[in-house]
Amino acid sequence: MSTHPEEAIVVPPPPLPGQKIPRKTHWTSIYTAGILAFLGNMQLELYFSSLWPYLQEIDPTTTEVFLGILIAAWGLGGLISSPIFGYLSHRIGKVKPLLYLGFSIMLFGNFVYVFTGIIPVGKKYLILITRFTTGFGLSYVSLLRAYAVAASTPIDRSKAIAFVTGGMCLGDFSGPAFQLIFTPLGRVGIRLIGDLHLNIYTGPAILACCVNLIAYFLIFFCFTERSIGVINKEDTKNKGVDLPPYDKIAIAVCFLTAFCQYFVMIVVGILNAPLVMAVFNLTNAETVKYTAFSEFIRCFIAFLVYFIYMKFNFAKKVNSRKVATLAIFGFLMYHLISYSYSFLPGHLKMYNNDDLKLSNGTELTGCNMDKYEWCNSFNPINIIVYYIAYTFILGISNPNLNVTFGTLFSKIIGPRPQQIEQGWLQVAGTSGRMIGSVSMSAVQSKFGPKWVWNVMIGLCTVTLSAWILFRRRMIPLTIPIEYAEFHDENDPDARKNKKKPKKMDSNVFDVET
Repeated sequence: MSTHPEEAIVVPPPPLPGQKIPRKTHWTSIYTAGILAFLGNMQLELYFSSLWPYLQEIDPTTTEVFLGILIAAWGLGGLISSPIFGYLSHRIGKVKPLLYLGFSIMLFGNFVYVFTGIIPVGKKYLILITRFTTGFGLSYVSLLRAYAVAASTPIDRSKAIAFVTGGMCLGDFSGPAFQLIFTPLGRVGIRLIGDLHLNIYTGPAILACCVNLIAYFLIFFCFTERSIGVINKEDTKNKGVDLPPYDKIAIAVCFLTAFCQYFVMIVVGILNAPLVMAVFNLTNAETVKYTAFSEFIRCFIAFLVYFIYMKFNFAKKVNSRKVATLAIFGFLMYHLISYSYSFLPGHLKMYNNDDLKLSNGTELTGCNMDKYEWCNSFNPINIIVYYIAYTFILGISNPNLNVTFGTLFSKIIGPRPQQIEQGWLQVAGTSGRMIGSVSMSAVQSKFGPKWVWNVMIGLCTVTLSAWILFRRRMIPLTIPIEYAEFHDENDPDARKNKKKPKKMDSNVFDVET
């Protein structure tokens, strides 16, 4: 036995009868939730780079319009399933069974995708069904955000949410990288059974099936349901005090923000390659190189932002409302900086269909004036300015908005089960993704990038105005004093008044905006 007092092992005394055990964030399950978010988004992004050539391989009559329908089908699946998942989870009071269900639906979609190429008829329509199915199953991510609230203390909430949103972002970033693993296999690949081959098209789907099996393992062994961060019916019954209703105007602003964020990010992502190819006079190879490099830098910056939030619990040091407002302003600034103003010098390099016929297979660069009527009226922006705005402004704004906006949304609802509200937030975001991907592609083709930018500038302006106009309502829920353990006195989003209350039996915390 050690004779030094400082080396003595201190065993904490057992809790006294009636004494509550201190609430602690269940970090093991939070980490698992982040990994599950990563696995879902990663397998979804696995397909994007190979989907179009695969469609051309199995059905040469497939058009770009059908590709847009495929992307919309994924969004439609999430649009339908998100409120259903939220409602079912709220009714049964659990998240775990719905996680199994979500990954099972995605496993089914990926499994069918593997065999699509050897089915004799209706191949592209079968892929349409698999994309809808995968989008339907991915709605489990809204439950993970709700679980991050339920399994964390008020002090750790922002950090817990950062793990889930960071996992989603890392999945988006890693998906295309995993696709590169199967590139050496080519279109023929390795024969497995009969006409089924492991190749550049089926490889991602097989990997996605394996990913879902890994998810089952993690859910069973590492994910434990905890509800230390929410007030249950038993607590309400014992204390005899209900939580006040949350501010519906503030929730509506959050739904608008999710719609705007997903709308902007999907439009920028889809139109980035065709825009830079036409405007900056790039070849196909240069477009792929510049796009891949800019995406890598943007995602790397986003990952650094998430790392800061997760490692240093950065959200505890900043006001979520102010950071979210600045992030939306960043979205607006990106479009204002990269806008094609009429006073900009120069014109696009253009060619027409006759030039294509005379090119003898030589790749032409620039804007096809027979395909796009807007070539003559577009004033080119500086390529360096465009890519700096794209990589740094969006790379910083988007992850900051994800963490702070997601944290504030959970605080506005308060320490109550949030599966339904998180499901509808997912619906708002998915609606923006689906509407943006379909509508803005048509707008750019017909009217040009300038009108796409006009729409997004208008949407960002409306969203930013809502945050400014209702800034005094974008605060955490006022919690009754009976539930003091669910209140963080050092919360940067809501602080106590400097004036001391006259009576100690005040029934609520007085929160200043």
